[in-house]
Amino acid sequence: MKTILFVLIMLLACAGCARKLAESNRLAIMELVRKESTETVFLPNDYGFLIMWLDGKKPKLYLYNRPANEICMTSDFSVFLAGLEKFPSGAKVDRIRGCGITEMGMGEDNKHRLYEIIKAKKLYFTDIDDGNFSVCSCETSAVRMFTTVNN
Repeated sequence: MKTILFVLIMLLACAGCARKLAESNRLAIMELVRKESTETVFLPNDYGFLIMWLDGKKPKLYLYNRPANEICMTSDFSVFLAGLEKFPSGAKVDRIRGCGITEMGMGEDNKHRLYEIIKAKKLYFTDIDDGNFSVCSCETSAVRMFTTVNN
């Protein structure tokens, strides 16, 4: 009986270690703070980007690279594009969109520059239908964007 109990405890401990290992391989990109809880949002694929560019405001541009364990946040569009060009050709990319995430201030010239890189690198988006990974923040009291990897 003691042997069975010992084996059961060891199996449960190993399952916990495996879960922590799987979680450590994910890249947390933001937290959604709600009245009752906080939800961590993880990047579904290895690469992603998020553009928050309100009319007349300085942009917040995020690049996510899970294999390199990197998050880059910049307000310089040229730096953002240079980072995007470092993604491997043909990579599956999460284009993160959602409530309050807008590209209205980006302008047509910058959109053209962005899509030229996407086309040249043959990057493809998570969802074929609408080309994005959507985050719903409608019922949150705060959204905390990660600018560095939280280990």
